[in-house]
Amino acid sequence: MTKAQGFDFANLETASIANKGVEIELMHPATSQPTGGFLTLLGTDSDVYRSVLRKQVNARMAREQAAKARGAKVPADTMEDLERMGLEQIHAVTVGWRGISVGGVDFAYEPGRVAEFYERWPWAIEQAREAINDRANFTKA
Repeated sequence: MTKAQGFDFANLETASIANKGVEIELMHPATSQPTGGFLTLLGTDSDVYRSVLRKQVNARMAREQAAKARGAKVPADTMEDLERMGLEQIHAVTVGWRGISVGGVDFAYEPGRVAEFYERWPWAIEQAREAINDRANFTKA
């Protein structure tokens, strides 16, 4: 076997790491200092994220087709629709956390608590979104 020349693309295979997830530390929203709280997130190349996105796009396409079939105007997505879709994506890829406490009591990760987490600390949505969209987080060092 001949050794290939050029860059080794094995280091850029993001799907496997995106499916395993990475841990990011949440930064204080006012000071940007580390909080000691960590989220475990799947990436945008993960099967989970892609499945949620497909379902959302397929639902949108079905609404458009149904409207056209009735001869109706295709309804525009509202801000609430876009916000809901974004939250569905973030909820789906949040697969764990640690170091989160409230009043000295551990706020343990449970899949059913993800929505509550982001409702209580909406600033974490932005940090999670930035992390999952940064493919550098899902490449081999």
